[in-house]
Amino acid sequence: LVEEFLEGDAHSARDFKFHVVDGRVSWFHVNVTIDPVTYMSCYRRDGTVIPVMYVCEPASPPIALPDNLDEMIEVAEALAVGTDILRVDLYDVDGRIMFGELTNYPAGGRANFDPPEYDEILGADWTPPRRY
Repeated sequence: LVEEFLEGDAHSARDFKFHVVDGRVSWFHVNVTIDPVTYMSCYRRDGTVIPVMYVCEPASPPIALPDNLDEMIEVAEALAVGTDILRVDLYDVDGRIMFGELTNYPAGGRANFDPPEYDEILGADWTPPRRY
């Protein structure tokens, strides 16, 4: 499998991972790779930083948010219609929004937050459907 390398101005494209619960972005994180390290910043829907470590090394300072963030949130919510929980991955390539992937139950629910109380804080928006 060969994919196009998405490159922004100075490094790899910013990879946005929107956690959509019942059709609404609850929180999101942004990854950027500056070889060989991938850094991450976590945000609430309104763009405020969540002081947490999750999966990757935290970026310092936090990764800048793009001018088209509201549009990215709209795209993520449109793609997640009808699902209880879905991670929607989008890329920002110099202002262009590109689709990445859709992921049910990221990391199989096994990735932990540091500090650990964010497992409960960020998971509070989701109520698993009875059919599970």
